[in-house]
Amino acid sequence: MSFPGGAWLRTYQPRPDAGLRLVCLPPAGASAPFFRAWSRHLPADIELTTVQYPGRLDRSTEPALSTMESMADAVAEALRPRAAHPFALFGHSMGAPLAFEVAARLSGAADNALVRLFVSGYPEPSRRRPTSFHPAPDGELIAELRRLGVIEEALLEDVDLLRTLLPPLRSDYRIVETYHPAAGARLATPITAVVGADDDDAPEAGVRAWQERTSGEFRFRTVSGGHFYLTERPEEIAELVASDLSLGSAPATPAPSGCRRSPS
Repeated sequence: MSFPGGAWLRTYQPRPDAGLRLVCLPPAGASAPFFRAWSRHLPADIELTTVQYPGRLDRSTEPALSTMESMADAVAEALRPRAAHPFALFGHSMGAPLAFEVAARLSGAADNALVRLFVSGYPEPSRRRPTSFHPAPDGELIAELRRLGVIEEALLEDVDLLRTLLPPLRSDYRIVETYHPAAGARLATPITAVVGADDDDAPEAGVRAWQERTSGEFRFRTVSGGHFYLTERPEEIAELVASDLSLGSAPATPAPSGCRRSPS
């Protein structure tokens, strides 16, 4: 059975008999289809569900949320009806601290079946370099998109597209720029931290520091590429994720080509 969740959750290729659901949380400015390609590459026993934030695509008429607390509360509530069935969370960039906060909200339930949290492309929150894009003029936001290379250059000249894209992006930046995690907050859930080797926005030391946020097992993965490494080789990254999910708490094994692993 696929996750219920109303407006918040999308399952593009339902796998009713899957033993585990992988719930993915997109980065700032993105929407549920960001992870859609992974459905083709995950094993049959893993069903992919992606989170659809308000203020974009089919939720474009809804106001975007602008605090980590409100976003995490809503996502956790959408997941709660199926939290007793084994699942994992994968968050990239803004989705990483959001996934951590969702995991924290679900961890108190007696029937919580979260098996692993993946945090990708984002340092442990207290080590994030401060930025202030959410109150910045549109030109600065566009320059940031250009720097990240997340949108084709031609699309950045599309005035109508930018009129749709920039408001939720600004709200997303406000979420991360005003987020201050509780000091010492830790999960018992195992964490895998993943980062692109050329990602200047997520230094390795800061990403490794996610180890401080769990009392469970911790794995660190470096993969080829920059901040959006996972859009370049979805098959390889899906294999990495599936490997960690199947390994459970066993010692780490050799990574797929292009990946470097260490157990701590």
